[in-house]
Amino acid sequence: MARRKRKKRWPFTAGRIIDTVGLVAHYKLYAGFTTPVVAGVSNGSVFDYSLNGNVGVIDKDNAVTLPAYPGFSFDGADSKITVAADPTIDGFGKTALTIVAWINPASDGENDEASIVSKISGIGYEFAVAGEVGGFVGMKAAFKPIGDNINTKKDNIIPINQWSHVAIVWFEGGIKKGKLYLNGVLLTGLSSDSTGTGNPGDDRAVDLLIGEQGDEILAFDGLIDDVRIYETAKPAAEIKSICETTRSRYGV
Repeated sequence: MARRKRKKRWPFTAGRIIDTVGLVAHYKLYAGFTTPVVAGVSNGSVFDYSLNGNVGVIDKDNAVTLPAYPGFSFDGADSKITVAADPTIDGFGKTALTIVAWINPASDGENDEASIVSKISGIGYEFAVAGEVGGFVGMKAAFKPIGDNINTKKDNIIPINQWSHVAIVWFEGGIKKGKLYLNGVLLTGLSSDSTGTGNPGDDRAVDLLIGEQGDEILAFDGLIDDVRIYETAKPAAEIKSICETTRSRYGV
């Protein structure tokens, strides 16, 4: 009797392959420093796994942003990672933008708000947590073009002292609005959901910060990891896939 051929087993589960199209910056902070920071002597760095060269820098004179597996620890006062301005991460000229990250906030940060990712100085974009109530913080995002801002917010949704996957998608389908995701699920019933007007303003001279905002008054308190920035509007299925294929690292 002829043997039946066994079907080939592919190493990837259908629907679980993460699309890297449009990936312009990626910081696997769980991997630690590329170059360790030496306080008062030399800056530290973290690698950009998108291979666009958007290296993150930890200043030698502010060496409090440190690896704390699986991520980096931010102290809610002085911590930040700085990424030099670059056309690949500018809001200027973009027709879509997505930011995803894993976060474990210890509080709502400095001044009751804390930036996860920020590239803003009057114009630009920001993704943050804000307003701690009963052990939860809100999630908010702003994209400030020339015209009316895109403001998107959901109050009291992210638990403190626990890992959560968060995402903001701007301009999906060409619509000047934002979409927030928590643990791969699109959030509804938003407390703020405004539509923007005008084109993205010129933020080409503004550095991108992880764990802080340009005015240095919104420092993140807690852990941040696996920060990804895409110059595309990732659909719901892709946001879900990123969450599901990375969540085991965070015990959730």
